[in-house]
Amino acid sequence: MRRTASCGSGPGMWAALLGLLLLLAVCAWAEGQEEEVLQGKLVSTTRDGLLHVQAVCVSKLQGRVSYELQVCKRGAGGVASSRQAGAKLALVGETPLADLRLSVGSKDVLSVVLRLRMDGHVASAELIHP
Repeated sequence: MRRTASCGSGPGMWAALLGLLLLLAVCAWAEGQEEEVLQGKLVSTTRDGLLHVQAVCVSKLQGRVSYELQVCKRGAGGVASSRQAGAKLALVGETPLADLRLSVGSKDVLSVVLRLRMDGHVASAELIHP
């Protein structure tokens, strides 16, 4: 009598399948645990009808970061946008980058956008002002 190989459901196949599922679960968990290397935050307050915005960089690595702030505001001619580029700064941890004291009324500011670049890492933050 001749035996032929079959694709049965033996204990070896179930062990391999269980191992594969366990590996996928560990990989999915590890991917969710990765921390962002670079983050940007914008903190705002309104005082005396003026908008005050502080741009903050949070980095896990030490290095030089360059930043750009863009302010969009409503004006007589529609929407105007202005940019402010910052020099490369050496930093690690949480560091204030810029303290903007916008001289326009808080009702005229539509949004403030912060863009960060550091050693191939890019991050951004946006503040939508009502």
